[in-house]
Amino acid sequence: MLWSCLAAIVARLPFGSLRLPGALLGSFVACVLRIRRSHAIAALRRARIPRPSSVVAGVYRSLATNVFELLWMSGRPSAPLDPWVGIDPNDWSRLEACLAKGRGLVVASAHCGNWDLIACTMANRAPLSVVTRHMSWRSANAFWMKSRASRRVRLVEPHETIHAASHVLRSGGVVAFMIDQAPERRHGVVQHPFLGAPAWHDTTFSVVAMRCRSPIAVIVGLREPDGRHRLRLLDVIDPPSSRSTAWVRQACERASGAVDRFVRENPAQWLWLHRRWKDLP
Repeated sequence: MLWSCLAAIVARLPFGSLRLPGALLGSFVACVLRIRRSHAIAALRRARIPRPSSVVAGVYRSLATNVFELLWMSGRPSAPLDPWVGIDPNDWSRLEACLAKGRGLVVASAHCGNWDLIACTMANRAPLSVVTRHMSWRSANAFWMKSRASRRVRLVEPHETIHAASHVLRSGGVVAFMIDQAPERRHGVVQHPFLGAPAWHDTTFSVVAMRCRSPIAVIVGLREPDGRHRLRLLDVIDPPSSRSTAWVRQACERASGAVDRFVRENPAQWLWLHRRWKDLP
């Protein structure tokens, strides 16, 4: 009920004005609550990103603006997102060429920009399923799930990933994985550097792509200075002609490497508050 009321209030605002309340909330969290601030600064220093304190302030502002944008999107479930989310025609042509092969498309994405806004925009163009995790805050999690589902984003539970993803791909759909999260299991993982430190990577997305012979598109969201968003296609990885464990690892390294380079170019766009370098459970 609380989240629905907030969504109704925020939906009265123009989308382009949401950066101001986002900046205010982000500054409050950064300066007063300081949630995971020291962790983020340490990660930035380890990655040798210049001016880490300034970057973290930008991260908080971007995340807070994401919250207002999600509320706005939920409060206006039928409002088009195209005026606020752009896709380069050449990038979309490459994605359409991948889908035209009839084996679906695996999207390897990351917590950059407003990733939910990017997912909802893609779902308006092609059937999209997203492998998702749940937030511990139940009411917020329920609102988050409902908001995405109302925009035709199908949610896939982690325990049914292989079966559900394979079904979607074989029917020519799109399955998105967030590849910048720390794995929650000990098998099906590889270790290689990410943003200046060794990190464990879940290979599920590349395993599914190999089994279904589906191409992998590395896609992230970029928040523009004027508040608009852009879908960025960083790389397209073709599937192997036959099953190969070496290819699974190589595809994982190549996708995470593309995200690494994007984050270094746009450090305030990524979720540095995330405990990305955790040990395996």
